Amino acid sequence: MTKKLPLLYLLILPLLLFFLANLLVNSATPYFLNDHYDPNYVYLLNSLNLAQLKNFGVGHIDHPGTTLQVLGAVVVKVYYSITSDNKDIVLDVFERAEDYLRMVNFVIIIINSVLLFLLGLIVYRIYSNIFYALLLQFTPFVSPNIYFKLWEVTPENFLIVVILIIIILSLKFINDENPDQKKNLFYVIGFSLIMGFGIATKINFIPLLAIPLILFKTISKKLLFIFLTGVSAVIFVIPAIQNYKYFFGWVKKLTLHTGLYGSGEDSVINTWVFTENLSTIFYTEKIFTITFLMILCCLILRMFYWKKGRSDKFKNINKLDNVFRLLSGIFLSMTFEMIMVGKHFVMRYMLPVVMLTVTAIFLIIYILNFLYGFNFEKFRFKYVFIFSAVSIMAFNIWQFSKMYNSLVLYKNKSNAVAEYIDKNYNDPLKITGYMSYNKNVALFHATPFAGSQNLNYKSLLAKHYPKEILYTDLSEEFYDLNRNPIPDTVLLSAEKIIFQSNVINAVESLIDRLKQKDLNIQNADFKLVFQSDNHIEENVYEITLSRTADKTK
Repeated sequence: MTKKLPLLYLLILPLLLFFLANLLVNSATPYFLNDHYDPNYVYLLNSLNLAQLKNFGVGHIDHPGTTLQVLGAVVVKVYYSITSDNKDIVLDVFERAEDYLRMVNFVIIIINSVLLFLLGLIVYRIYSNIFYALLLQFTPFVSPNIYFKLWEVTPENFLIVVILIIIILSLKFINDENPDQKKNLFYVIGFSLIMGFGIATKINFIPLLAIPLILFKTISKKLLFIFLTGVSAVIFVIPAIQNYKYFFGWVKKLTLHTGLYGSGEDSVINTWVFTENLSTIFYTEKIFTITFLMILCCLILRMFYWKKGRSDKFKNINKLDNVFRLLSGIFLSMTFEMIMVGKHFVMRYMLPVVMLTVTAIFLIIYILNFLYGFNFEKFRFKYVFIFSAVSIMAFNIWQFSKMYNSLVLYKNKSNAVAEYIDKNYNDPLKITGYMSYNKNVALFHATPFAGSQNLNYKSLLAKHYPKEILYTDLSEEFYDLNRNPIPDTVLLSAEKIIFQSNVINAVESLIDRLKQKDLNIQNADFKLVFQSDNHIEENVYEITLSRTADKTK
């Protein structure tokens, strides 16, 4: 009975992760809410390319993200085979896009939850300490910026899988005393594969290369690791290999410009912006910041006591060499990541190293335990751990509840827009503003990123949804889902237009464009018939047109 009890403890946090992630999915979806198009639908269409097994390749390689696209392709293919009677997989994905996205996300959530359990189980077997195991299972809960993204089909969500494997492999490595040549080769290959996988998932994973480079002590192992990592990264991006010129051009733009996505000044770094971004990182990720400073102090002490290794208290400090090496690798990874993200700042880019925060805390506790007897088994430390764990979870639950309520409110108000249009307007011509709440518009947005299937998908969309009309302020034009301009005859036939607008598509712009066309419009009156609040900034307008003459005669 006592042997089964720790296993039950180790199920608590993985099950909690599984439950919270699915709760977020239910509160945040559908994925075509207007600011959720990108990259969810982009990854869906690229996964669809691969799922057809016709060597279509992928068109979106910015992250690169090919590992997620391959996983998505497997899920799409299996889910289609099991659940669909439609003979055309493309049309089935178009019609049931939300189902496919939810299934891909569900698989990622399962993998994350299983790996979190395995992390706890392996740590418990290594250290025979349930508190160490539970502590490390807090890894995805250390920051809201980690678990708030669990509902999306994004590289960040998939990187959680990679980081958990890195932690498991690193802890096994530092506790493997005197591994033979075969075991050493296993670690080199293992780290190379997972690092290549991580880089192919998203390039902001690169700073984590510091961990195995510090752990491996010989130059030959380091060089072999670098070589095999490069090979594995190339293998994992094979689905997008035809776009390598675009990818390297994209990286060059990111490197030589100061703004996001290769925009901004022609300079490597803007010092003022960089400093501001670092301040934001330290202020936002407080636990990360404190841990970063604790690691720095710990490494300084290590250097200070290096020469005192013969003293009674520190004569065994060299036994912690692998522990300090891992801690140093984490510190360097955090430092390089902050430099990278400080240049092109988006908070979610910090996810790979923020997830290492708990591992760093564990290593510091382990060092203190070794040197000073900070033993979790002692009565006081059990309660310190329990108090800290409860405090962290209470904070996370509070943050989660705020996020959950915000997502539900957003979803309900967005649904209210669509329900109002469906209930009150069947006959009038309907025009949807680009990036508005609409599944077909989400697919429209994703098609340019579908590579070789871009034109085919656009054509099928327009054929399958012929009544969909889009308007965008950027081009001041009306389009069908094939990005073809809408014929004037269609607009001439309408006396009343229903326009679903958003913050980037103003009704005044649409009316001005109608008047510029040769449609004999004498007057165009509009009234706001449904207004959302500032939470979603999406409204419905009824536009009435009057003409000087009937041009169709």
